[in-house]
Amino acid sequence: RQNWRMGEKEVGRIYLDSCKLIFKKTNLNRINMVYLNFAEAEYLYNGGFYSKARELLTDAKIRLENLPENKKAVSHKNFLSVIYNGLARIESTLGNKQIAISYLEKALSKNIISNEFIFFQEFARSNFATLLAESGDYKGAYKQIVWLKSVLIVVASLTTVLRLVSVESTVESLHPLSSVTAPVLTT
Repeated sequence: RQNWRMGEKEVGRIYLDSCKLIFKKTNLNRINMVYLNFAEAEYLYNGGFYSKARELLTDAKIRLENLPENKKAVSHKNFLSVIYNGLARIESTLGNKQIAISYLEKALSKNIISNEFIFFQEFARSNFATLLAESGDYKGAYKQIVWLKSVLIVVASLTTVLRLVSVESTVESLHPLSSVTAPVLTT
């Protein structure tokens, strides 16, 4: 995926084609097809092929929405927030702001439990705030930005605490006297 982000579209296309070939030789209905559709949709979106990108993401959305409700499917269902965000971006680009807002509302309504997808959900919140502002709903946009700011403050605080705990435990483990107790003086 990184190749076409760096401008090497030909390498990205070859990568996607090879993945599709492998899938056709195995089982096209597997859940992993969702992730391949997403990668290809990103590639197509960046190339200006919005309708085809929408078609692939819609297929991925349907596959994920139709997964059974069980523990095994939870991680895949979390990816719906990413798919909804991608569909919103396409609809927004095509001028369908209300449809884009609807997709972003769906993305934000998902109960996400994976750190990776929490990031994408907050990215969707940022896009949602932008669309609300563009639609004239400044109060709604402000509300989303305040929410986003509070999440970012919590994440930054947790990151700082974890970094400090990590540094402190590393220093303690490296310090030669960290496990030595001072002698007690008695009279």
